[in-house]
Amino acid sequence: MTLRTLSLLSLAGLSLAGCKKYDENESFLHLRTPEARLAGTWTSTEVVANDPTASWTDFIAQEGMVFSVTFDKAGTVAMDETNGRTFGGIWSFNDDKSVLHISELTADGDTTGTMLDLYWEIFSLEGTTMRAVQFREFNGETVSGQPFSLAFSKAD
Repeated sequence: MTLRTLSLLSLAGLSLAGCKKYDENESFLHLRTPEARLAGTWTSTEVVANDPTASWTDFIAQEGMVFSVTFDKAGTVAMDETNGRTFGGIWSFNDDKSVLHISELTADGDTTGTMLDLYWEIFSLEGTTMRAVQFREFNGETVSGQPFSLAFSKAD
């Protein structure tokens, strides 16, 4: 195999491996996995109800709709509201990394054992910004009464 052929095959492989995962990505090639890019603390910069009749979720404070979410590489997540309530759970991506599943999410001190299951379609996960939409239904099952568009800024 000649050097030129090897170079062309390498470029073709990079172009296929570098295809955009999310619609709004600015860069062509990512050297870090979506899991590594997600790890860290994110603060909401925009939370918009996609349905004017939607009720507010339990975990998002209505006053300003600001909350932070910390994802660690081990698969745990912590959410903090501006009013001081905190939630903890686990997270994972689906096979193609387009849907983030936050599960077993419970409030600290919750004696009822109520758990939330959230599904976010990730549209952008670039550097210090992330954009997503929270599903109302996923795989034919109602998972949330509140479809939201979410934007985050990474703090670390």
